[in-house]
Amino acid sequence: MKVITGILTILLFSSFGFGQNVEILIKWTKLADLPEARRNLKAISSGSQIFALGGYAQPSEGPAKSHFVYDIKKDKWSVKSKMITPRSNFVLISAKDKIYAIGGDKFLDKGECYDINLDKWVKLPPMPTKRQHIFGDISGENIYIAGGLLCWKCKAEEQLTTKIEVYNISKNKWSDIPDMPTPRQNPLVSIVGNFIYVIGGMDSTKIISSFEVFDIQSQTWEKRADIPERGFFSGSVVYKNKIYILDGAEKNELKTDVLVYDPAKKKWTKATPLPYPVKLAGFTLSENKLYVVGGCDTDFKAYKSVFCGTIVD
Repeated sequence: MKVITGILTILLFSSFGFGQNVEILIKWTKLADLPEARRNLKAISSGSQIFALGGYAQPSEGPAKSHFVYDIKKDKWSVKSKMITPRSNFVLISAKDKIYAIGGDKFLDKGECYDINLDKWVKLPPMPTKRQHIFGDISGENIYIAGGLLCWKCKAEEQLTTKIEVYNISKNKWSDIPDMPTPRQNPLVSIVGNFIYVIGGMDSTKIISSFEVFDIQSQTWEKRADIPERGFFSGSVVYKNKIYILDGAEKNELKTDVLVYDPAKKKWTKATPLPYPVKLAGFTLSENKLYVVGGCDTDFKAYKSVFCGTIVD
């Protein structure tokens, strides 16, 4: 198995990375597959583990309660206690020894918290706004959740929200901050220092390139130049104060791009692309390694595949 993995690694490096014009190098390797195929799932890291939750098994099936945990040191997946509520397109956050799953399909306000040590879920107070197709991030004890889809069959102007709602872990209570300038679903949310970066997403009909930044201290919004490459992004992570974004698709076109934004320089660059095209995958970071979990093809057929990308500093 190690020999096969080594050969695959060499092929991936030679085919996807060092021959391409990128500014940040990532060495991609294939890991053990998920126990079951999933798309529209979310992934998050805590310690030496990767948690992959929810999503869809296949297009005809609804959201799952599934909870898979990857041991980074052993390259092995296990199955843990299922979520209380089946969900996809939701927010997944880790804080210390807890995992928080909030919102998602179908227009959920429900949230729950997982105790890693006890392997147990408990309910949270409901989010003020029911929504799906959302991302979020954490700063201190505050989880920020931005935008989202409110309904499918209502008028176009009523489908999306500009709200950012904030869950405080210690107070077990929701509040909000000033609304985003642009209503959208699936915007990426990354926090660097005292700033919340809200990137891309969709309006009611199309992918948008709008990029806005919220100053937590002054409670004000600033518009930035549009993102250079639009896509139905799978997720974003922050490493060394830079935001890494896994592209997914634009319309029916699968993509492999990894985009990087440097807030200090207000500059976009590209990193070594993913070795295979995918959309709707889980995306997370542990130390200097990116993890791409599951996802699907253009026909929404779910994948089991898992890849790790080591960022070359």
